[in-house]
Amino acid sequence: MNWRYVIFGILGATGVLNVIVYLAASRSATALFEDHPYERGLNWDAEQADISRAKALGITGAVFVEIAKDPKSADAILVTLTKGEQPLVGAKILLEAIRPAGDTTDSEVALIENPNKPGTYQGKLKFAKLGLWWFKLVSKTPEPFIIELHQTVS
Repeated sequence: MNWRYVIFGILGATGVLNVIVYLAASRSATALFEDHPYERGLNWDAEQADISRAKALGITGAVFVEIAKDPKSADAILVTLTKGEQPLVGAKILLEAIRPAGDTTDSEVALIENPNKPGTYQGKLKFAKLGLWWFKLVSKTPEPFIIELHQTVS
């Protein structure tokens, strides 16, 4: 047996394996990796304060997603918000949709309040894949708050 071929074979296999691991790690957008960790860290205290404020004010919410029949159309999102027992009206809501697994990019959409249904906000967003999604509802008016919800989109 020629040892030269064995050594070069092992080195070549190691190089190919390193390239595969690098490509898999650099192209995977899972929840384990944060796109902008420095900016997220700078805003961490303010974000946690907004989450605590929502709990203290008794603000709760629910997300409903209606998948469009046409695959090219955007899907409808309906959010209901309550403060205590009353509907929460007048909030400017930004919804961030985050898929915790897979390589689907996250999305965000500004929701519009439905004037006929107090406390109901709606918007349209195209979900690239079905499954578990995390929704973060961010409001800066009338009071700053953040609500995090989990919903299976199917």
